Amino acid sequence: MNKLILFLSLFILSAGCSSPSTDQAANAPKEIFFFDLEGFFNEEIKKLNGAQLSVEKILDINGQSETLKMDSLNLEKELAAFRQSDINKTSWSDKYQGDTSLTNGQIKEITYTALEEDLKTRNINLQFTNGQVDKITINNEVDSPVLKSKQLLIYQVAQGYSISQQQKIRLMKENNLKVEVRFLF
Repeated sequence: MNKLILFLSLFILSAGCSSPSTDQAANAPKEIFFFDLEGFFNEEIKKLNGAQLSVEKILDINGQSETLKMDSLNLEKELAAFRQSDINKTSWSDKYQGDTSLTNGQIKEITYTALEEDLKTRNINLQFTNGQVDKITINNEVDSPVLKSKQLLIYQVAQGYSISQQQKIRLMKENNLKVEVRFLF
């Protein structure tokens, strides 16, 4: 159980490394160069908080799985990794390449790919149905002398999300975490 707490603490710490340091920075208007991922998830959180939402949450830590049914969920915390993967920073405006696919004049898919290997968010893929976001897939990677981490985030509108993370901290055993949440309306 202590290993579980340690691993979850490290997971939360690694996901929270890019949050703003002051209230002023958090409230400053930001320029939008790419799809507004943070704004999208803020709206999803509002929408889901207003619904009668219960969830099935499956946690798998290093092959040990547990399933929970819950009547409420702290969506701010749960979706933080998605919101923190937003690439709309002035200094990154030329660090990602975007590719858009259209079908019959409507956006079908947008993919953003990092042009430099040191950027945490390596790839964002947005899939659309009838002009609305249907699925978001994000690949994050951190590779430093102390930490190697790969994170796959998948969000499906009105269905749920999953977060898979492989994490290796220097001088420690690799840890694998998967959180899968299914929305039950």
